[in-house]
Amino acid sequence: MLQTRTCEFINEYSEIEGFQKRRTMTYSAEVIPEGVYISVKQEIGSDIHTEACVCTDAAFDYITSFLKYICENSVGLGVWYNILQETDIHYTVA
Repeated sequence: MLQTRTCEFINEYSEIEGFQKRRTMTYSAEVIPEGVYISVKQEIGSDIHTEACVCTDAAFDYITSFLKYICENSVGLGVWYNILQETDIHYTVA
């Protein structure tokens, strides 16, 4: 039997008139046969954008720490790929 491992971190931002819209950022990971699937999703009302990749040689626990780091530092879409590269985590865009 295949055991599923997942994790998810969520940041919710309030609407601040003139500065930011209400939005939710979800950072998640799941072990799949090819490695660890990572996704970063931004929701602003009904507008949803998701970026994802598969890390073939990184341990799930390390990816969990990575997600916690980018969540706690409010890293958004596009930028988190740079951090993957800086930390030498190899990935393929999904």
